[in-house]
Amino acid sequence: MLNLERIAHSTRLRFLALTAIALLTLPAVAQTSNQVPQRVKKFEGTTAPASVASEEAISAVFAVVGNLVRPDGTLATDLLQQSFKDMNGLVSPPAMLIPVGGVAPGGQGLAERLKAFSELAKQSGLQTKIAPTVGPEVGSAAGVDTESLKTWRAWAAENGVFPKTETTGPANYTTMVGRTMMVFLDTVTPQSFGKKGRVDLIWLQDRLKPTLLDQNVDSIIVFGSDPIAKPNIDDGLTDADLEWVASPEAAAVRNLLLTNPKFAGYICGRPGQYSLTSLREGTRFFQIVVGNSGGKLDEGWSPRPEPFEGFVALVVYSSGRVELVPYTKPASAQTQPAKAARSMNIFVPQAVAK
Repeated sequence: MLNLERIAHSTRLRFLALTAIALLTLPAVAQTSNQVPQRVKKFEGTTAPASVASEEAISAVFAVVGNLVRPDGTLATDLLQQSFKDMNGLVSPPAMLIPVGGVAPGGQGLAERLKAFSELAKQSGLQTKIAPTVGPEVGSAAGVDTESLKTWRAWAAENGVFPKTETTGPANYTTMVGRTMMVFLDTVTPQSFGKKGRVDLIWLQDRLKPTLLDQNVDSIIVFGSDPIAKPNIDDGLTDADLEWVASPEAAAVRNLLLTNPKFAGYICGRPGQYSLTSLREGTRFFQIVVGNSGGKLDEGWSPRPEPFEGFVALVVYSSGRVELVPYTKPASAQTQPAKAARSMNIFVPQAVAK
């Protein structure tokens, strides 16, 4: 009897050892609070990972840049030109270039500066639609320059997917790319049009409600210039910004997004950092700040070994899965090609996660 117990004990030890070895050889998987798998892998090079592309068909790739205006009021041309070249090297050309957080200094001559941004993209070989969000070039929540807003509308309509019909309200719009709904929020002008808070909540409700039963919509990605939640490092926010993210109006926006099961994430261009903040504690839904594309970086943002700049690629797969791939380089080497850093799934449809 004793020998049988020893044999059983030895067998259990061998089984546990083999199990531990097998687990150590598995790819890293990060589990979220609601048990949706979030595969995290390290990718090298300047192109989207071929290994992932071979596993699952890519439906669309979107390239996102944040604030591009330097402290001296000039456009971060050298960095931006290299970023455009890097975008051309992605395994699938970007379906859209999405600038959030401002693409040009405001004031007189705005039309020429906006045109220069578009021309720079074309000269760099990037042939794609531009889908911007309204940024500081038209003013701020404290006050908007109506002529600048009119100029921005004309430029956005000419170069991308912004509707050509003239409106008098906030410059919100949506578009579909495959089975992904892209929502572009104007977080700058709503208060100038009598809205409470920096987001037109009624407009957003009207756009999101039909998606709940729409089988042609797999995922929803939302973009805006300003944050809707307090980032982990907030020294780049003004007092007005802090008041906004702590307001009931901002909480209502977050709640509306979080209660939609197709919501993938909110991406903004301010403040000057790259960070991911949970929109509500205990959820996997993030606010992704891409404020490190050439503008002023926050002094309190000090990633190791040093601050970095670049852009992010959003990769949408045929299953509806949405992957976030940051492309980065040291802030001290702006003309250096960017490399893909750690990627993560920001959205996995329930049918895929099971």
